[in-house]
Amino acid sequence: MTKIKILAFLLVFAAAVNAQKADTEVKKFKIPVPKSEYFNAIKKYNIVIQSNNRWDKSREYLPNETFQKNITIDRYKNDKQIDSINPDLKILVGLSQIKYIINSMGQPNVSGDLSYLILGKNNEIIAMNSVSKSMPLDRVKGRSQETEMANALCLQAYGVLDELLITTNEVELTFNYGVFEKCEAVPKLVDFNTKTQELLTKLQALTFEDVYLDEMQNFYKGYIGKQFGKIKEKDLNKVIYLNLSLIEIFKLNLPKANEYLAVAKEAAGFLSMWPDNAKKNLQRLEFVNQTNFGHKIETITSRSAYFVTLKGTAYYKKKVFTGTFEFTRFKPASTGSSGMMSLDSYSPTITIYESADAKGFDWPNGNQFNVKTEDGKEIFFKKYKGEAIMVVKNADGTFKPYESISDDVYTSPDDEKLELKKA
Repeated sequence: MTKIKILAFLLVFAAAVNAQKADTEVKKFKIPVPKSEYFNAIKKYNIVIQSNNRWDKSREYLPNETFQKNITIDRYKNDKQIDSINPDLKILVGLSQIKYIINSMGQPNVSGDLSYLILGKNNEIIAMNSVSKSMPLDRVKGRSQETEMANALCLQAYGVLDELLITTNEVELTFNYGVFEKCEAVPKLVDFNTKTQELLTKLQALTFEDVYLDEMQNFYKGYIGKQFGKIKEKDLNKVIYLNLSLIEIFKLNLPKANEYLAVAKEAAGFLSMWPDNAKKNLQRLEFVNQTNFGHKIETITSRSAYFVTLKGTAYYKKKVFTGTFEFTRFKPASTGSSGMMSLDSYSPTITIYESADAKGFDWPNGNQFNVKTEDGKEIFFKKYKGEAIMVVKNADGTFKPYESISDDVYTSPDDEKLELKKA
């Protein structure tokens, strides 16, 4: 009896080992970057290096001073697309929470919060972010700290523009696709794999016509809802819809590619990591295929990478201030050794300038101020999910984030906390 049980177990095990399986694999593709008319029209750009503190302690900064004049790196000096007068795009970049360190190789580094704004010709916001960053300093005897920092931040600006594909016309991306394993006994699955390899070869060589892609889509769709060997329906769908998503990418139908990817991800299961990687690549392509940017930076200064600037009247409890106000634009990205920070504990700083020649004074609790600007805008700080957000009041009493890429609209029933307005 024991031998029979062992034999039965081995037969079941062998069947499981030899059963057909659906699998995902990756392949690199070097492709021309497809861009919208908006991004194709960007021929000239400017890199603006900003500071919120003195890098050279021996002197004060001049009013409205920026530091791209200090850049000495070859890429910038030889870049014929740089235009400081009338650029199609500009990137404002700065570094705060600065720490100078020597890395394990004995090289000087600087770390802190790298913040940037990428703006179009009319100051429309294309991208904005603040990230914790460590970068090397090219230290040369006799070179000023201003030049060291300007060079380091210039390289970071180029890195951001390249990563977002703004200054890149060709890119190598890794895409996922689906195949079947141990399927020799199922001719339809063998045919699936054969045609998939043919497709990958054509996509890599960029030797395909739209009609061929249409044929391959119809081929894959012919497998939907069918039963092949031991393949489960969800695994079949994972492979089919992943390949359909890949085809839509090369057809430049990115919304449809996302739709198919979502179906493949659902079939893949919660713990699968590849859908996130696939999504990131799609997001990069989607970014440079945008056509409209509906939010602007209202006031550009030499410190806009760090601060939102408002002119008007500020109110704090019973105090009233008239002048110019700078509010910290980004919450800290560098949060110390724990890497954690309570959103409730963060409040932006406000710097108040009550006259043009007055030295500003700082208040740490900027989220308790509200401002009425010279042109009538009402600016508040209100909390959404524990985070203080700078918002402007709309004519209908709702609120929207101020100088942000967000399209969210909020209500504030208790006049303190925000609730996302339902569509």
